[in-house]
Amino acid sequence: MHVRTQTRLNESQLMEHFEALATTDGLDFVATRSPPKFWLRRFPGTLPAAAEVAIHADSETEGETANTESVTELVLRLMWGPLPAPFPRAVALTGLLAAAALLLFSDRGAADWVLAAIFTVIPGVCLFYQRAGEQELQAMVRSALESTPFEPKAH
Repeated sequence: MHVRTQTRLNESQLMEHFEALATTDGLDFVATRSPPKFWLRRFPGTLPAAAEVAIHADSETEGETANTESVTELVLRLMWGPLPAPFPRAVALTGLLAAAALLLFSDRGAADWVLAAIFTVIPGVCLFYQRAGEQELQAMVRSALESTPFEPKAH
């Protein structure tokens, strides 16, 4: 999943803001990667919410006046650690389908219900954790840049 926003800062100013943002608690920024990447630091042993950064500079927009202003588009490719953002959604759906199949084709004993609950709850918690991390990451970046809200962008 990609989200986008626009800002009046140019690419070098954005990178400076990102470096400053990385000094705050809970967020890492690696500018040496291609593309640069944010990681939200969370509990050890879990995959953190992450985002690859793409900057599209020098878009021209018409304002209310005849002056044109330079607008930079910032795109975050949301991820779950090294995996793309749809991965936890796919895991949650697979867990739900596995639980339904287990209950459909079993004798529905207590062990089957417990296993079905595990197949449903653990991926659901991962999905909730990922969505909360995505929202927090977007909020941190948006507040540092004072940009417009992030909007979903088609791939």
